[in-house]
Amino acid sequence: MLIIKKSLVLLLALSLVGINIDAKEPSTKNKNLDDLIVSVGELDDSQDQVRAACYPSSTECDGITSTLTTIINSFDSCCTSLQSTLSLIVPYVNDLESCDRSTPISQVDLPFTVTLSGSYCLTETVVVGDGLVGITIDADDVLLNLNNFNMEGGLSAVSVNGHSNIIIMSGSIEETTGNAVEIISCNNVRVYDITTRLCSVGLSCDDINGLVVSGLSCRANTDAGYRFINGTRNGQISSCISLETLNAINLGYDIDATQSLTFSNCSCLNDVVNSSTVTGFNVSNGATNCVFDACSVINTNGTGTGFLFNTVTDCICNGCFVSNNPGLDPVHALDGFVVTGTSLKVSCLDCSALGNQMLSTGYRLENAEDCSIVNSLAKNNGEDGFSVLDSTNCYLRGNTAIGNIASGYSLTGTGDTVFLGNYGEGNSPNWSVSTDYAPTFTLSISGGTLTAVSPRTAPATQWDNIDVVA
Repeated sequence: MLIIKKSLVLLLALSLVGINIDAKEPSTKNKNLDDLIVSVGELDDSQDQVRAACYPSSTECDGITSTLTTIINSFDSCCTSLQSTLSLIVPYVNDLESCDRSTPISQVDLPFTVTLSGSYCLTETVVVGDGLVGITIDADDVLLNLNNFNMEGGLSAVSVNGHSNIIIMSGSIEETTGNAVEIISCNNVRVYDITTRLCSVGLSCDDINGLVVSGLSCRANTDAGYRFINGTRNGQISSCISLETLNAINLGYDIDATQSLTFSNCSCLNDVVNSSTVTGFNVSNGATNCVFDACSVINTNGTGTGFLFNTVTDCICNGCFVSNNPGLDPVHALDGFVVTGTSLKVSCLDCSALGNQMLSTGYRLENAEDCSIVNSLAKNNGEDGFSVLDSTNCYLRGNTAIGNIASGYSLTGTGDTVFLGNYGEGNSPNWSVSTDYAPTFTLSISGGTLTAVSPRTAPATQWDNIDVVA
């Protein structure tokens, strides 16, 4: 690493004093770290050329030496990261299809434990024995390529605990009694292009710092598609799908006590159960700074919620939607977006809750504080479009409620909520305010009239701070 760093700096310095060093002809195949390193002898020769160019001007030499020292120091962290990344990527990039540069793993090797850094590759479909872990990673700087083969059975297919710089990629896993891929207390983990089926949990990430997950499909799992828990932080999860979870209590994405996770283009589809609770994205227990961008929950049966935020802080749904969730019967219905449990600063921006049937509410703020719903749509849902219950300092602006079976906008309990520029049409009624809701909020209503729920007759003096726009 130091040789790479000094060589780059010396080439820069030599160009400043007019010395040219011809570049080597690049190799055309199987490049590795050695191709990037200038030999020690060449480094010494380059240093001699700098000295010769400077002599006898010690002032000029001192200036160049000072500049070199400054630049070398600035490259320290960069080169450390570069070498660590190259050590993982180079073998994989060179021989992605053949795995020629990797340590092979086959059926006869299972259960297999990785104890040395490097690249490892599955060479065939394998079956893991009952109660066993197929591949255990017990080293840093490991790339595991399942090579588009299948791992079946066992407690878990792949497990890693307490290591850094791990890549797991390209294969399928089915019928594990525990987590298909289990990662605990690790740093800098990448999981790509894995499919799981009929496992307890597809991907479980426990106390991970630095996580990238992309292109996973978790289907027909009995507990959850994905689980991110116990302080998992600084992660990017994109283009993942949870399909058809199969138990009485099912979670597409279980996000518990995490920090700074971003979910992009992730979805929960076709969850079919026989009874009680389904939640697409379950965000709970002190999770903070979670962002959901263009994520969705579609065609899910059961009682539950598309996006549930329970006792969380600073979370955002941006351009997300919950739609066409039929519910099993009038008792079992799925709400769109729910914020509850004294959650703080949760926002829904440009979201949609569409065609959720039975007793489904589009958006519900319950015991929430400093939360907002902006420019969002609730249409043709089986209950209220927007419901606010016992919430403080919340804000609804520019939203649209159309054709919901119950109220377009419902305010119950106590609290303060600001409504500005919202629209209601074809709801029953468009606006509903309960008898005990504190008259300390401002309403700007278009597309309908304000209707008070019995027994309130709402004398005008009690609503002087409400601006009703026809």
